[in-house]
Amino acid sequence: MHLSTAASTRIRRFSWVTALVVVAVVSALVATAVGPSVSRALHPEREHPWRGDPVVEATAEAGGTVWAAEGSARVALPEELRDRPLLVQLVGDDRDRVNLMLGDRREPTSWPHFLRIAYDAWAYPIAVYSFSELWVVSEGPWRLEFRPVEATRIVDTVSGTGDAILAVGEGVTSGTVRWSGEGSMILNASTVGGWTSLVNAGGAPDDPAGGEATVTWEDSPLVVFDLASGGDVRWTFEVDAPKGSSGAPTGDEEVLP
Repeated sequence: MHLSTAASTRIRRFSWVTALVVVAVVSALVATAVGPSVSRALHPEREHPWRGDPVVEATAEAGGTVWAAEGSARVALPEELRDRPLLVQLVGDDRDRVNLMLGDRREPTSWPHFLRIAYDAWAYPIAVYSFSELWVVSEGPWRLEFRPVEATRIVDTVSGTGDAILAVGEGVTSGTVRWSGEGSMILNASTVGGWTSLVNAGGAPDDPAGGEATVTWEDSPLVVFDLASGGDVRWTFEVDAPKGSSGAPTGDEEVLP
């Protein structure tokens, strides 16, 4: 299948944006492992809003897709925006960057997972589940829009050029990505475990043209993939059979609303 780069559900990102996310993840892990008590002592609600007493709730604006707060807060998404692919994007004149964290209301004492950086005007695909708690960590005021986006569900294999939003259902936890041509290839996944970088290749003069990677991700009711490729790269993403099945998945691709 050829995925048109002109499709409105495509969003373009560059390697430096992924690098920024990686730095944020590492920083968050270091802060968690080395000094969580120090962070709580300095800014308990701002650094770790899930530990606030009381918890600060973001305000839903008219229209039902934009939430806002003066700092870190919980976003209570309605059921119609859960268990489906979403785009998240900072809106307004004061766009900067905020961190999104994904918790599980069934495990209130567990530390939330890093989900995404919402940066400037970039739009990012994510998955939020019926049991999720969504947190925004910010040092200042923010406005975020969460809107449904179409994603191509991978039943067996999907191929294309340019950027794409893809998805798989529960039980599918691995696959193989192949790409050819000169350019960059980036693949991220949004799962119950938050953000996972699966492929980040190309973009440098000495990088080989093309490649192949076997990738795995955490089993989730819905997994949303954010694929971005540059140059003349053509890619193929083949997923393995779901857990417990007797063979490869079969059927046609479908577009999730």
